[in-house]
Amino acid sequence: MVVDTHKAVKKLKEVGFDEAQAEAVVRMVGEAFDDSVATKVDIAELRIEIQEVRGEIQEVRVDLSTQGAEVRGEIQEVRGEIREVRAEIRDLEQRMTIKLGGLLVLALTLLTAINKWLG
Repeated sequence: MVVDTHKAVKKLKEVGFDEAQAEAVVRMVGEAFDDSVATKVDIAELRIEIQEVRGEIQEVRVDLSTQGAEVRGEIQEVRGEIREVRAEIRDLEQRMTIKLGGLLVLALTLLTAINKWLG
């Protein structure tokens, strides 16, 4: 933003400021504008930064998508392993039941034999 400083000083003098006061006020206002007003270059640089951030966000999205697919695959593998372990547990349970049944038959046979021998 371009300010006509000569015109601004002239107006301030018209309302009662002396030359030094008017120049000081115009200088302070100019400095404030210089520090707070964005230039076209500032805006262009900001647009470039925004584009870079958008690119980074897109990269993160792709990474998350890839990692999500990998995690889903790993979950499927774990589910398969769980099914295998459950099958093994059922198999072990069946073998334990058969062995326990065999021990019961053996114990009954021994008790019957002891009962006949003593009896």
